[in-house]
Amino acid sequence: MLTPAEVRSRCRTDAEASFERLQGAAASGDPDEIRRSLAGVLGDLYRWRVFECRAMSETTGTVVKHFGGISSEGELLEGLILWRDIAEHHPEQLVELRHYPLVPSPDLTTSAHLYTGHNLCIVRAEEEPQRISEERRPRREVFRDRVAGKPLLPIVERCITFLGGLTS
Repeated sequence: MLTPAEVRSRCRTDAEASFERLQGAAASGDPDEIRRSLAGVLGDLYRWRVFECRAMSETTGTVVKHFGGISSEGELLEGLILWRDIAEHHPEQLVELRHYPLVPSPDLTTSAHLYTGHNLCIVRAEEEPQRISEERRPRREVFRDRVAGKPLLPIVERCITFLGGLTS
């Protein structure tokens, strides 16, 4: 049986490897490879999140089901997990990622994953799948406010960093 540290290490390296694959797919522009690599990284983030929720629940004695109230990165993670749920459970509703131009703002500047040209982004709120518009939990608002229409790669990177910073 693996120790919690070994599980965390595997979760992190799996998510980082999937993220590298997603970066390559984004650079290639191949929509099929983007879809496959996105499913991989979302699955890895979900598994890692489930592990960390269980670990935190055991440590604190309080059931932890999500990280939405912990920090802005935790909210980003939950918004991304909602997108993963659509991909996993309602693939007929999943809207493909979009390429939007970068509009610099105080919290959005060019970086290793953002370009002054078009960036791979999650769909805008008005294009959200039906399942998200029917969502009654707070993560729908998180998706709309924090994830929808935003560049994908920096969000995934922030989620990996967030999960990597958790220790129980």
